[in-house]
Amino acid sequence: MTPPTERGSPQLMPEFPQALNGGNTGLMAMTKTKDALKILERVTGNNETIKTGIAHTKINLDVAQMIYDARTRARLSQSVLARSLAQSSR
Repeated sequence: MTPPTERGSPQLMPEFPQALNGGNTGLMAMTKTKDALKILERVTGNNETIKTGIAHTKINLDVAQMIYDARTRARLSQSVLARSLAQSSR
């Protein structure tokens, strides 16, 4: 249990402080990145099911972005686009 702070709430302390302060953990150091795909790869490892799910999600995000870009270029709101799609499917 972590000791309470002056206000009585527990302190948030890392489980492995040596990993955060540059201490020797026996593990190879990783370079920092902000690339979400690289971070996901580090977290998921070689799990093919997770990799497939990530790939499908990436495709869905790409399609959603294409729809958003086309809709905003046409200066349509979501509701106007939805109504026009509903009418065209009749």
